[in-house]
Amino acid sequence: MNGEQQAGVVAPLRGQPAAGAATSRDSTLWLLPALLLAALTLRLAFFTGCFGSDEVTYTEQALKIAQGQWARADYIGAVRLGISLPVGFLVWLFGRSEFVANLWSLLCSLGEIALVYLIARRFWGERAAVLSGLVLAFTPLHAHYAGRLMADAPLAFFVSLSFFALFEGDRTGRRVYYLCAGLAAGFVWWIKSSVALVYVLVFALYLVRERRWHGKWLLMATGFLAMLVLNGLLFLSMEGDFWKIWRMTTSGAAEYVQKISASNDPTFYLRLLLLDIKHTWLLGPLAAAGLLLWLTRQRHDDGLTRVALWCLGLIGVFSLFIVSFKPLLLITKQVNYAIVFLAPLALLAGHALSRLGHRLSILVAVIVIIPLGVIGTALEQQVIQSFVANSKAVLGFASERPGSVVFGMTSAIRTANYARLFASSPPDVPQIADIQLLATGAPGMALDTDADGFVAYAVFDRQTADWGQQGPYSRLDGLPRCWSRVGELEPTGMGLGSRIVTGLRSMAAVLPATIGQRVASQLDPLARPLPATIYGIGADCLVPDAGGAAAR
Repeated sequence: MNGEQQAGVVAPLRGQPAAGAATSRDSTLWLLPALLLAALTLRLAFFTGCFGSDEVTYTEQALKIAQGQWARADYIGAVRLGISLPVGFLVWLFGRSEFVANLWSLLCSLGEIALVYLIARRFWGERAAVLSGLVLAFTPLHAHYAGRLMADAPLAFFVSLSFFALFEGDRTGRRVYYLCAGLAAGFVWWIKSSVALVYVLVFALYLVRERRWHGKWLLMATGFLAMLVLNGLLFLSMEGDFWKIWRMTTSGAAEYVQKISASNDPTFYLRLLLLDIKHTWLLGPLAAAGLLLWLTRQRHDDGLTRVALWCLGLIGVFSLFIVSFKPLLLITKQVNYAIVFLAPLALLAGHALSRLGHRLSILVAVIVIIPLGVIGTALEQQVIQSFVANSKAVLGFASERPGSVVFGMTSAIRTANYARLFASSPPDVPQIADIQLLATGAPGMALDTDADGFVAYAVFDRQTADWGQQGPYSRLDGLPRCWSRVGELEPTGMGLGSRIVTGLRSMAAVLPATIGQRVASQLDPLARPLPATIYGIGADCLVPDAGGAAAR
């Protein structure tokens, strides 16, 4: 740093628009609100809703907090205060509904778009800002998680906020921004502690780049540690355990990696961005173009250098971080974790697009980025909606037979649990019994014969048979012969994405035969879920045999 920076006066970053460029800002004040409105419209139109995984746990804990209750839990998803506290506060403030519970994810998604816009405007001007924000707003993966009651959208926002605060601190020389960067990084600990421990390593790249120690790093560390201490104090107050999150993070990580990690491939995210691009479309190639500009022509652009380090640093640590040396295991890769580095990728992509010139960049945005974003977000929604459509139908079937016991698979059980969270009268939402209980004759359950001669019903859902725990009933050929086939359920609850998929399926018919068949084969599973079959169960079918299993 030069003398001016040491004295607290920070010179403008190289590559930033000149101060005189601000004269036209009054005429462009509408751009950010318009961008956020477009992003909001996309996210509301293709709202995802419940899948049945951790969002049930997150939401249940948040709703208890909204009622002034604290439920002690030993599952890491139930103690992430960066999700349960904000969601609980919003529910307490606005009332209990799925939309309100999802508001935290939605606001964080829109907030990250605003951060990207502001960073790009500081570095490269209004056109790059609009294009960067537009790319992020219409990246399917980013839009998708704005409609999921999960940790991913808040996680990405606070990671990006920490870098934004660091850049603002360097730009203005105000120390408070460095403290805010540390606080934002510390809040990532509140959301996903394991991610916080990994991603903060990226800040070391900036320290190495500056080649000297500066007091800002101490301020950032202070903010980060303050948030960790505050988190510990809350758990000390609520459960008498200051180190709870730390213990769960360090002990759970090794077990998670050893038992269920399916991908330790260091090229996972590169393939996701450049080859298997259904979640991000052109974001990867456009960001690669931005990196190429930085490497070949614009190494002098300080803003571009900062964004490149942010991007490469995050992808690097989330690809190569070693979690175990014996055996050698790299950090787990998952598609949803890629949301953490979508912001710097969008900045690189927006910068590359802005170099095309005014008219061409607008043309690419209007006829490529926006349409692909709409289609991709519709497909993301339909992946989830088609998966849970039968589970929603199971719930409807059970509601029509309040006097009967309906056994279902894991997805149906969690769908019912989720619906009960927001019901005006939770007892009116039917309980879906675990289909595994039928293997032992459903002991302890009161089962009465109905007008059709059945004491219970079971629904075998081919769509979700491979997800969760179904015991011996995970395959069609494993079902008892004494079950009587009653019929099939009609999938319900499809969103707007189903219409997009149907339209694309129709368009595939006019393509050349080979291409059309390939496209249709990809769309057919989304257009129509695999069937769910209803079986009636007689009393004689529930008598356990000598080995303890029900009659088969």
